[in-house]
Amino acid sequence: MIHYAMVGLAACIFSIGLLLLKNPFFNMALVSTAMVNALLDPISDEDTKHSLVSRQLLRLISRLGIFLLALSALVMAAYIPFLIYEVNVGPLVMETTGIWFYGSMLAGGLLPFLCYRPKSSSDYSELSKLLHRMVLNNQHLSRQLLSIEKKLFLKEPIAKNQPFLVVTGLARSGTTALTQLLFRTGRFHSLSYANMPFLLAPNLWGKIYNPKNAALKERAHGDSIHFGFDTVEALEEYFFKVMTNDGFIHEDGLIPHELNEANIGSYQEYRSLISVKAESSIYLAKNNNLLLRLQSMLELEPELRVVMMIRHPLEHASSLLKQHLRFSKLQTEDPFVLEYMNWLGHHEFGLNHKPFQLPSDGERGLNPNELNYWLSCWIAYYSFAKRFISSDKVLLVAHQQLAESPQTVLNKISASVGVTLSVANSEVYPKTVGKEPEIDPLLISSANALYAELLQLSDM
Repeated sequence: MIHYAMVGLAACIFSIGLLLLKNPFFNMALVSTAMVNALLDPISDEDTKHSLVSRQLLRLISRLGIFLLALSALVMAAYIPFLIYEVNVGPLVMETTGIWFYGSMLAGGLLPFLCYRPKSSSDYSELSKLLHRMVLNNQHLSRQLLSIEKKLFLKEPIAKNQPFLVVTGLARSGTTALTQLLFRTGRFHSLSYANMPFLLAPNLWGKIYNPKNAALKERAHGDSIHFGFDTVEALEEYFFKVMTNDGFIHEDGLIPHELNEANIGSYQEYRSLISVKAESSIYLAKNNNLLLRLQSMLELEPELRVVMMIRHPLEHASSLLKQHLRFSKLQTEDPFVLEYMNWLGHHEFGLNHKPFQLPSDGERGLNPNELNYWLSCWIAYYSFAKRFISSDKVLLVAHQQLAESPQTVLNKISASVGVTLSVANSEVYPKTVGKEPEIDPLLISSANALYAELLQLSDM
């Protein structure tokens, strides 16, 4: 029996080594994907592309060499029990085709995997993180997937007169609560967490991955809003990042930019892909960056309808400050959270915070860890947004009204999109106005005046 025990021990050593080789294997996968991404780059010239591919190829060869050396060392380590036996006892003789041999090898090989319980507070497994990095971190690859998706699933001509609705506003204004409420009416379809990470190939990915919705979890914001696989979220921004090659994302902030007719045509095709399985429902998106491109979208998208959320400035700024501090801590503890938010264009707060570079210098020179900074951001955002409120395509909705009378809000949106909206339970989570010290009196006075003006425009 000692012979078979050594077989199990050798298999156990080999499996432990495989677990230790996980990171080198993941690195090879990431470098291989980066090389494919460089090959698919439609923007760079041939010399630049050749340089990128060569660099990635050298990285891949070096990592492959390291992996093969480590694998060789692993095989030798697994042979050590047999070597010790032969040195101390003599030649090892046993049956290698019977059930005891294979059973011992299987038991020893599986034991490390059964005992392996990596400590992580993340909602994503290590394999899931790898897949996200391979797809979302390689935009040229994602663009190619979108091209394949169009060829396979866009069989009918694009219907350009299809209405669609975008919920927007400065982050923490109630956009998530309203989007989820609208989706519960059953009159809308949208991207959801089930589409991650293949956001530009929703139908291809849907053929492979169709998860059952597990128990809902509270999201990282700690604001009592829960999510699951079928929960809609602000995921379409990745499309705009890929389409513009991150052209609107600068080191010091996000800049307003215009979309041309070709961009709008691509966006219409993308919405049609998400609508493939939807029959009569309306495309719904939550996009807090919409303001950056709203001017051209209002001009080129006649069927666009926008709901812009607004919240009491002091309450709003307090919430933004709280989330900034919270996510800065989360992203320090788990760098994947930082990667995730960068991929999706979520720069609202946290270590990757980038303010909107709007026609206001109010927030410059202020500290994001202080309330005055976020009050200044609020003023800059809604001062710029005010120019769009007069459009019959833009509906301004107050956070307070959503909290106190959600059905009234649904009725207002019903008139805008031309469908009846109602849910059995329209309750959302009410918030209370926060009280914070050391507020610049000029800032809060300016913010309150602007808020009062916008409330009048919202007919609240």
